[in-house]
Amino acid sequence: MNWREFGGPDLPIRIVAVRAGGGVVATVEAAMLGAGHHVAAPDQVRVQNGPQVVRVVEQEPGALGITQVKLTVGRGVRELGTPAALEQVLLLVSLGDPTPPMLAVINGCRTVASAAGMR
Repeated sequence: MNWREFGGPDLPIRIVAVRAGGGVVATVEAAMLGAGHHVAAPDQVRVQNGPQVVRVVEQEPGALGITQVKLTVGRGVRELGTPAALEQVLLLVSLGDPTPPMLAVINGCRTVASAAGMR
């Protein structure tokens, strides 16, 4: 694909994302492509973490990064929005019943999530 197809410059679109198994990429793929489908683009750039995605996008003409929006704040990149917000669900698990310190972490997360209006 080329940015020209979307009214942009004549540059190939180059996907930049974290390596396989990244939660943000999995969330975007599931929401935009459907369960079990993956981004299939030639010449992708895969990096170790989200901040590296932003750095590559800042330097690579034609790059389209998949990362957390909070990592782009104050950087030299433009956000492309989605029709609806994408939410990454994280779970806390333990082997067996949680210990008191584990429960303290779980309850702390619930308190923060509740204050932020999350589940």
